[in-house]
This record gives sequence, C-alpha cells and structure tokens, in this order.
Amino acid sequence: MPTIPRSEEATAFLATVQDIPSNAVSACRGWTAHEVIAHLAAGAAEISRHLDPYLQGDPVPATQSFEARDTPFRVLDHDALLRRLDAEERKVSKLVDEVLTRW
Repeated sequence: MPTIPRSEEATAFLATVQDIPSNAVSACRGWTAHEVIAHLAAGAAEISRHLDPYLQGDPVPATQSFEARDTPFRVLDHDALLRRLDAEERKVSKLVDEVLTRW
C-alpha cells in the first residue's frame, strides 16, 4: 500500500512540538508538553491496536485505561517520544485510510 501523505495539520503540529521544551507547561492543566505528547502518541497506538485486528477480521481487544497506555510513552526520553509520535501518527493514518477504503 502506498504511503499516505501527511495532512497539513499533522505536519504543522509535529514541526511545532519539535521546538517545545519537554517540561513546558501545557494548556492541559497539570500536564507538561511531554505528557501531552505521550498521551497523543499512546492514543494513536491504541487506535492502531484496535484497527489492526479489525482489518484482519479478528476480535478487537478491550480499550486500555489512559494510565496503562500512556505510562510506557511518558517514560521515554523526549527525543525518543517525538520519534514515536511521528511513527504512531504514520501508522494510524495508514490504518484509518485502509478502513475507509474498505467502506
């Protein structure tokens, strides 16, 4: 399957977060920029975790709690987290496109 072009919004967002210090205060009360980015990467990974089996015709697993899915991402160093966000966004975009193509 061809690579899905990244949306302008995703491109702009990913470029912007590259320049934000990990400990910057976010608009999400009590969360740093690192924690928000971890939450977004974990959310994308969770969606992929559901779409992969769905596309294979297999049972879709139960949704994990925020704590269970965010924690592995929060412990990453910030550069690794940014790379992971990029990878998770690419993966979920490809899977969503595949689901929509099948409709």
